[in-house]
Amino acid sequence: MSPDYPHVFRGFDRARAAASVSRIMLVYGGAFLVLWTLGLVVRGPRGWVLVLAPLLMIVGSKVWALRRLSVDVADGTLRYEGVSVSDDFDVAVDAVTAVYFDRSLSGRPLVLALADGDERVLEGLSRAAAGRLGAHLVASGARDLR
Repeated sequence: MSPDYPHVFRGFDRARAAASVSRIMLVYGGAFLVLWTLGLVVRGPRGWVLVLAPLLMIVGSKVWALRRLSVDVADGTLRYEGVSVSDDFDVAVDAVTAVYFDRSLSGRPLVLALADGDERVLEGLSRAAAGRLGAHLVASGARDLR
């Protein structure tokens, strides 16, 4: 893989996404069960629409946010776009001194060790996309600590 032209690495960790959606559905289902037990849930077709519409919107927004996850490497800059805008960062490819998968963090994300001693975690990126990105950065001069 040549490091001299733009590369895009996409893909989210499907297991982590499924776990996140499952947690949302479990909490929402538990709250629904409590309300049902107390007799506070609207019955009939309109009641089901009122109960299920917010759940579908929450799950849909979560899945939509996961589609945003990507890493672009172009013009000597690595640009990470996380699930949230607050997770985004840019770093010079030359500043990446090493790459490794951190086994102590949930999901074993790819970590970039930078020349200034800082580390950047690429949270949520799929294992395959993280592996391709790591190989690309090693080809660009970073040490492989994987």
